[in-house]
Amino acid sequence: MNALEIISLVTAIAVLIKLLVFLVKPKLLESFASDIDKTAKFMTPVILVLFAVIAYYVFSTLSIMQVLPAILLGHIILGLMLVQYPKVYKMFAKEVFKDTSKTWLVWLIWSALSVWVLYVLYF
Repeated sequence: MNALEIISLVTAIAVLIKLLVFLVKPKLLESFASDIDKTAKFMTPVILVLFAVIAYYVFSTLSIMQVLPAILLGHIILGLMLVQYPKVYKMFAKEVFKDTSKTWLVWLIWSALSVWVLYVLYF
């Protein structure tokens, strides 16, 4: 099994476990979500390390022209969930625009990926 297959396997199992927990013990996920503000400073570096490791394996196997549409697909799935909760999305957007200093890293990643695509396409 190669690295991407292992990442896919772990993701598939995690998604199914999360769905099972959601169906059987939704309060457990609710308490985890309510505690996220207490662990946000710890979680950011953990997420960045996971991002770097997974990005390494993904980009060593796939091209940016394959990865960006896959990321878009993931965002469309996330968007499908968010439109089911318009009040929550509106509140989220309000919070983001209230303090845009927290979004610089995400914008940096999106900008780098976008410039990379344009470079591959036109240079």
